[in-house]
Amino acid sequence: VGGSALGVTFTRDGEGRIVATLSSGEDVTERARAEAQARTRLGHLAALHEIDLAINSSLDLRVTLARLVDQVREQFGVDAADVLLLDPHTQTLEYAAGRGFRGTGVERSRLRLGEGIAGVAALERRSLHLPDLLDPASGFVRGPLLEGEGFVSLYDVPLVAKGNVQGVLETLHRTPLLLDEEQLGFLEALASQA
Repeated sequence: VGGSALGVTFTRDGEGRIVATLSSGEDVTERARAEAQARTRLGHLAALHEIDLAINSSLDLRVTLARLVDQVREQFGVDAADVLLLDPHTQTLEYAAGRGFRGTGVERSRLRLGEGIAGVAALERRSLHLPDLLDPASGFVRGPLLEGEGFVSLYDVPLVAKGNVQGVLETLHRTPLLLDEEQLGFLEALASQA
């Protein structure tokens, strides 16, 4: 369904009566779509700036990670987000920050590098999408920690700095979620900046 802008000009005779009309129209659907995309991209830039401010204004990693997960939830409308950081000595991913969880089970997350979806995302340094956490063949091994949360879909994005994996950024949603290429690119940009 398109929108339109319409302009009408009247031609009058010597007595002021309308004798003709000239109308012109413009379909504004594309313009509205472009304006919506511009607003979205502006929001993305603001989110990147917010994370940059957090990084530059605090030496406390917890503050920075809290702002990151807040921005991820806000920008993508996901129910929950968390960060699992890699302990380089034990080669395990451990919960470091999160928002949107009903319980505290996620805080006990501890995965070896290569274990589960998050461990594979970190090991292979690539983003992974799990559209159905309820599928037993999905490879999601932390189901018991998230029991009662009702999550259905998950995106895991590795956090890489100076060529080294630092952890994984996760988004979890209680209904099916499919990010388009631009959205996934932005999620990866957030992870990269963090």
